[in-house]
Amino acid sequence: MELTELIPVESWTQLAEEVHKKFGFNSCIYNKDNMIIHPPVGWANALCPLIKAGDSRVICAASQKSFATRVSQSRDPLIDECEAGFSKFLVPIFINGDFLGSAGGCGCLIIGNRIDTFYLSKALGKDEETIRNLVNTIPEIDKATVLEALVYLQNRLENIVKNFGKQ
Repeated sequence: MELTELIPVESWTQLAEEVHKKFGFNSCIYNKDNMIIHPPVGWANALCPLIKAGDSRVICAASQKSFATRVSQSRDPLIDECEAGFSKFLVPIFINGDFLGSAGGCGCLIIGNRIDTFYLSKALGKDEETIRNLVNTIPEIDKATVLEALVYLQNRLENIVKNFGKQ
């Protein structure tokens, strides 16, 4: 079974837009193979589009693969940091015990945490000053906001799963 059998791509895109508009995160829905099932609906900051471009997208891909493995095995949502240092949350999606994919958000910075501008400047092939300027566009949030976004998304996903087949 695929995520698009639960609801169409347009509905997944709307869910990601809800999370982005309500909480400011980059929000994506991933299938069980970690492929994004819709294009980005908005960016949390000016640095993420640069990270997602070209070969540097491996920074996000590696984090997403690790997160997806963890949530598919534990069956529990996860809040942590990606390789770039952004807050990231991910909620697994299961139907009848089968892992179909995950949904989550990223791109904000928990208050007090830091982004490694040296690492990102090397990974992105940009000077550190440019990266520092882009880091200034990253919204700082508290842990409670990340948890609130996760719970919101988890509740929305539970409703989608619960209503599957009732149309």
